[in-house]
Amino acid sequence: MLKQLAQHRWVSFVQGGLTLLLGLGLLYLRQLSSDEVTGTFVFAVGLLTSGFVVLAAALLDLAIALEVMAFRHKPKASLVWWFMGLIGLAVGAEVLLSPQISFRLVAIFAAAHAILSAAVSLSLLPSLRRHPFARQFLVASSVGFLIFAIGLLLGASNGENPSAKSVGVYAVFFGLQLFYLGAHLPARHRAPLALPQERSGSHAH
Repeated sequence: MLKQLAQHRWVSFVQGGLTLLLGLGLLYLRQLSSDEVTGTFVFAVGLLTSGFVVLAAALLDLAIALEVMAFRHKPKASLVWWFMGLIGLAVGAEVLLSPQISFRLVAIFAAAHAILSAAVSLSLLPSLRRHPFARQFLVASSVGFLIFAIGLLLGASNGENPSAKSVGVYAVFFGLQLFYLGAHLPARHRAPLALPQERSGSHAH
């Protein structure tokens, strides 16, 4: 998966930018909910924005899945992108179309996303045995995701306002992490610096 991320480095910046803007927007909108009418409008705008951002990120993942499968002829390499894209598509559609949607439910979705992200980060550790800094970053990211998962579930149990705040803070954290990942992938379509580099006449293991 790291090699696929390197080949599609721009996705980290696009999704990171969308997620970061969503988080900052939610934290800003939350400050505007001074009365019931304004609060209802603000939460509706926040929910719609969340749904559209999730859908946009999901469509990017699905586009990469199609590109990897159709043009690179690597069906197995596209499975992770299909999985992330279809999950994001389902969540985005649920947020936009469900009449019963609330920030509590969005916070629960975000907690599930944080747990999944922690699992993905931990699954990459075996490929980075010779790169302690990259391993430490992934371990720290996994711990951060799990902490946010707990915070999101606590926010969901305390009402709409705490749920919106926890989702906003998590979106900022996730957006910044995507920017960091994109910045540490090489500009050209090669394996990331964290991976063992192939030498001439030899193969990376």
